[in-house]
Amino acid sequence: MDATGPGEPGEHSERLKALVLRVQGAVLLSIMGLALLKGLGGVTGLEPLAFALMLPFGALVAFNGTRVARVFLAAAALAVVALLTLVETPGPVFGEAVRRSLLFVSFFSAILILREATFRSHLLRRLSDYLVSQPPGRRFISLLLGSHLFGVMMNMGGIVLLGAVATQKSRRDGTGLSPFDQRQAALAVLRGFAPTAMWSPLSLTPVVVSSLVPGVRIGQLVAWGIGFAAAILAMSFVVNRLETWTERRKRQATMTAAAAAPPRPPTPWRTLFAVLGVVLLIFVLIAAGVRLTGAGIATVVTLVLPVFTLGWLLVQCRYSLRACVRGPLANVAARTLPAQSSEITVMMVAAFVGPVIVALLPAGLIAEWLAGHHFGAIAIVYGSFLIVLVSGAIAVNPIVTIAVIMGVIGDPRDLGVHPLYIATTLTAAWGMAAQLSPVTACSMISAGAFGVTPRTLVFGWNRTFGVVAMLAALVVIVGVGLLQQG
Repeated sequence: MDATGPGEPGEHSERLKALVLRVQGAVLLSIMGLALLKGLGGVTGLEPLAFALMLPFGALVAFNGTRVARVFLAAAALAVVALLTLVETPGPVFGEAVRRSLLFVSFFSAILILREATFRSHLLRRLSDYLVSQPPGRRFISLLLGSHLFGVMMNMGGIVLLGAVATQKSRRDGTGLSPFDQRQAALAVLRGFAPTAMWSPLSLTPVVVSSLVPGVRIGQLVAWGIGFAAAILAMSFVVNRLETWTERRKRQATMTAAAAAPPRPPTPWRTLFAVLGVVLLIFVLIAAGVRLTGAGIATVVTLVLPVFTLGWLLVQCRYSLRACVRGPLANVAARTLPAQSSEITVMMVAAFVGPVIVALLPAGLIAEWLAGHHFGAIAIVYGSFLIVLVSGAIAVNPIVTIAVIMGVIGDPRDLGVHPLYIATTLTAAWGMAAQLSPVTACSMISAGAFGVTPRTLVFGWNRTFGVVAMLAALVVIVGVGLLQQG
């Protein structure tokens, strides 16, 4: 007999939860609509309506969200109180805070909508099976590059997919990964995903940094970010070779994974090129949208990704609009979007409190102090780099940290710092913080996917890479600063 019958408390509870999820999904879709009206239609004065939508959304997240989301909501409430009581003219600051929240919520929601199609894609499933099935000697580089590619398309959903496929394969084959192979697989996924933040148009990082640093275009950050990401991936591979060589020396002749490994599976070239084609098509559509509309990339992404996802889902549903609407599209509104409400809330609050903190700080006095003490460009830029990393280690979102840094600095040219110098450094710091802190979503999801704690993954397994990356960052930042002075 069922534990609960019709009309009993358990059923009412489930209905209430389902209703809350549907309302959250509807609110997020409405916020996306407001962002498009503002960005494409030029409609002004939408901030009060956007805030009116964010209030019930936050209340529902407080009801069914994570503890982290509740902490952020409490921080938002304190920020509003401080803004109204301590800032002489709170209106402009409040408007800017809401505009940033509106931008980031709609941008992140659009990326989550794309995830619905990617998780249903047989192409990505086949490619992930191929990556995980590689022999140990090739598995790291396969997962490293695959995690980067999946991260561009699916954001952190790529980590979830690769981790799930790896776990399912181990259970299906009846043999788990060795402790060392498990460690290297987890590190490959973590190190491969994190650099996507440095360049991907579907990442918040270039959008945030380019909006905060005067005189810097997002195209410049993407171009430099590609170089940084390539360097990080190459460094990851070199560190992996060093770790593998050290492990073999420790185990001597007992580590014979290559000899015992199964044969290398054939490369699914058609699948690989199809996935690359999808990524390229998304980028082309975004670039075309920016050129045709003249809108910012965040607004264009908010438009392009849902439309592209609809087309992809129609193909998956064999062009049946009814099946598409009743199946995956309904799932987007009722499950996919609301399931990430806590993560969206963190982004929303981080975007909101940044301008408020800047308004509360004596930014002018701090900037004068920096200028009066003649801090060089290298000291200012490397100090900003360290602040982002340290703040990330104590769970402060980089959106907040970078907003505060640039709010204090203002125009970096007034301090003798080239805007692109500090912008690229902040972009790199965000990407590195994602994998060098145990409290970022990236490290927590990666650790959970492979059954370890985030502290073990970051401070234990990823320690060598962290040291190498920090030293490399110091050399690059100082080197670029010296070239700038020359």
